[in-house]
Amino acid sequence: MNNKKTYEKIIENRFTISGILIVVLGIVGFFINNINIKDWFLTTDKLFCFWWNIKFFALFLLSYDLFFIISNQNKKLSLIGTILIVFSSVVQWNMNNIDSLIIAELLTVLVQKFFEKDKKILISILFIIFSIIYTFTFRPYAIAFGYLFLALIVWIILKNVYLIKNNKKEILLGIFTFLLSAVAMIICYCFFNNNNIEYLEMKQKGISILYSYLYSILLPFYNLEGKELISSFMCVFPIPMIISLYYLYKKENHSEFLLPLTMVIVLETAFCISGFPEIISKVTLFSETNALRTMASVSLGNLFLIFYFLGNIDEELFKIKYSMRITILVTCTLIFINFPIAFASKKYMYLFVCELTTLTFLFLNYSDKKYQKVFLFFLVLFTLISGIPVNFIV
Repeated sequence: MNNKKTYEKIIENRFTISGILIVVLGIVGFFINNINIKDWFLTTDKLFCFWWNIKFFALFLLSYDLFFIISNQNKKLSLIGTILIVFSSVVQWNMNNIDSLIIAELLTVLVQKFFEKDKKILISILFIIFSIIYTFTFRPYAIAFGYLFLALIVWIILKNVYLIKNNKKEILLGIFTFLLSAVAMIICYCFFNNNNIEYLEMKQKGISILYSYLYSILLPFYNLEGKELISSFMCVFPIPMIISLYYLYKKENHSEFLLPLTMVIVLETAFCISGFPEIISKVTLFSETNALRTMASVSLGNLFLIFYFLGNIDEELFKIKYSMRITILVTCTLIFINFPIAFASKKYMYLFVCELTTLTFLFLNYSDKKYQKVFLFFLVLFTLISGIPVNFIV
């Protein structure tokens, strides 16, 4: 009982606690990094420096709010989802370039707040300002994550629009906010030079890169080139995407969330596997990103699907015998996956088979709370192994 009360107090006071930790850890970071004040204040690639702390705790707080929305206000799922993002190998290897994810989460949460709070003009102004800032973030991630979070924003609007359907002023304010944000982003994109485009990068593509979450737990312990490119969120690809398509086909419920998000995931999966024709790439702006950066968005989208199912859909999707067959079938696809040379030996293949088999079977049976707890335990365990050693262990 006391543990529950402590947990509740931490959640309720998370903003105050985060502010205190930013200051305390900032002081720690100044001494352990042995750098001057200017570098301590501006750098984002050294543990506990000022901006590193700001980005870390901003991502923590915003991820919690986002998963709180996605998981139907389930606090425990929200905390677990937050851990899976903040300590993921993608975030930990890309602290310099993760601004796109932070601001995309902020914009999505602001849309939800627009429907919940009274200060709608202030929220609208903040939305416009951060929409403009978003265009100046790391462009490969800005494009990839942009589509994913646009789908979430569409869902939030569809879910909440009834709250203001009789208030014409609020409807007009919302429309004006989104139109002005869109125009401002287009102007910034077209007329301001963005120097954060990644020109030199690994050109790898194909379905194999979408299984990179299986070897994310090994990346901190091996000297490989381009770890920041092949790191991933722990997402159990392609199971959530396939289950979502199956659910949309069989059921009519939850289509407001599943349809837009799944469409984006399928689109970006296709881009990762084969790319798009030049004209389509330019129109969709995918010409300014690549398969490896988009892969991070695909894995994050599958993670969102997982937590939506856990928080909103209690019904049994498959009986045990069918989930076993599906698990075996999915595991067999590893035969066709090309892993990096460093992880191509049999001993690693055994590890990948165990990972995929365990996560797939447990997720397919998540309606059983025992399976769900074990599933979440392994997601957190694999995430911490892949992310903690990157920055927190010297």
